[in-house]
Amino acid sequence: MAYKSFEENLSWKKAQELTVAIFGVFQNCAETWFKEELLSSAMFAAGHIAKGHEAQSEEHIRCLTLAKDNLTKCRSMLLMATKLKLCEESEAQLLQEKVVDASKLTYGLIKHLKEKAASAA
Repeated sequence: MAYKSFEENLSWKKAQELTVAIFGVFQNCAETWFKEELLSSAMFAAGHIAKGHEAQSEEHIRCLTLAKDNLTKCRSMLLMATKLKLCEESEAQLLQEKVVDASKLTYGLIKHLKEKAASAA
């Protein structure tokens, strides 16, 4: 899983896709506070993945953990969005799938880095 740049990292790509998709679905959302919070969480996830790429192993894991936390927040907010009638359930479901994809990839990278660190010790 050696990437020359964070742009090659599939979890970063998925987080970017999620951010763009959220923007598209919530672009005309009247509840700007909700839209901004949701977009921020997705953007922070992508940002932490990118930041971690430039860091040493322990810091990389911490950045990825923060990214995963932000993705979990996105999942929670998307569940809330349907209850608040801020988007269609079908739109939220598609976004949830994108969140889960990004989250699984990020978790896999965390696990890989932890195993790598443990075998080096």
